[in-house]
Amino acid sequence: MDNQFIIKFLRFLSVTAILVGFFLIAKYTFTYIYPFIIALLVALILNPLVTKIQFKWKLNRTIATLCIMMSFFTLFTTVCFFLLKRLLEESTSLVESLPEQFKNIKLLLTEMGQAYILPTYEKLTKTITFLPPTEEIDINQYIHLMIDELGSSSSYFLKNIILSTSTVLSSLSYVGTIIIFILLASFLMTKDLEQIKVHLYNNVPKRFIQKLQKIFKHLKSSVFGFLKAQIIITTISSIIVMISLFIFKVENVLMITLTTFFVDFIPYVGIGAIFIPWIIYNFFTEQYSLTIQLSCLYIGIIIIRQIIEPRILASSIGLHPLVALIILFIGIQSLGLIGIFITPIALIIISAIYHAGIVHYIWRFIKNGNG
Repeated sequence: MDNQFIIKFLRFLSVTAILVGFFLIAKYTFTYIYPFIIALLVALILNPLVTKIQFKWKLNRTIATLCIMMSFFTLFTTVCFFLLKRLLEESTSLVESLPEQFKNIKLLLTEMGQAYILPTYEKLTKTITFLPPTEEIDINQYIHLMIDELGSSSSYFLKNIILSTSTVLSSLSYVGTIIIFILLASFLMTKDLEQIKVHLYNNVPKRFIQKLQKIFKHLKSSVFGFLKAQIIITTISSIIVMISLFIFKVENVLMITLTTFFVDFIPYVGIGAIFIPWIIYNFFTEQYSLTIQLSCLYIGIIIIRQIIEPRILASSIGLHPLVALIILFIGIQSLGLIGIFITPIALIIISAIYHAGIVHYIWRFIKNGNG
């Protein structure tokens, strides 16, 4: 066998082993290091503000960090407390109202089945002779089974969320410990972030630093810009939704708004996944006033997004839509519901790595033995 092929194959195995090793380390250590990851993100967010306050007011770095962190976490904790309290109240109300809602959907679908589906199926049986006759098909039974299954699954899902949230909130010692570690780590990282950067520059190989700089350069110029734009657009849409739903006197406004906010981040889905089924349901349950209001709100949001999107969104993820959909599907299949929110972040990281030339660098290493 050719020696060159063996050497290339060994390089390929070494790169694969390193990538798999990083994945396994990240997977099995995440539960232990996630407070420090959160702390690092907080430090990166607060660092520019701390630096500005430090030089503008001529304060000691430690004092500037302490002032900014106290203000930030006081505001953050207050907002989170009231949001969680309101969400628990709305979740409880929603779980209690679910049986009635599914009963209405069952009646609605039964009426539609009798009025539209059965006559259409009878016409088809005359044309397509091998289809079973309508006497052998109990449409109502299938509809009832489907709705009952959907209702029980939805109730179980929501109850689990509420119970999990309540359990976490009731475990004050655990939550308090995590918060203390995040606070301490955030303070230390923010205070010494510039020193940490200098230490890394002095002790990490220059070539590795250059590759990291390329990644962060792309993240800063393109991906972070994209994220910032998406957050601005989604926040504007969510504020409009919340204000409008308050005016329409809709129940569970906060839960609907937060759901809309998160769903709006899912690639190629958007708020239509919430509004279109909701509008259809209200129309068929003869809630025409709310149907018109929600339709106007949905159309208004689409128009506003079309106006502000080109002005705010100057860049994109940079991946082909098919690739993005494949990765999104894999994320949902492997991680479940949380994959919906993690996968867009994974897409952004993959895009940054690709545009920074890391993939080409690895391929050149495998092929030629140099980057």
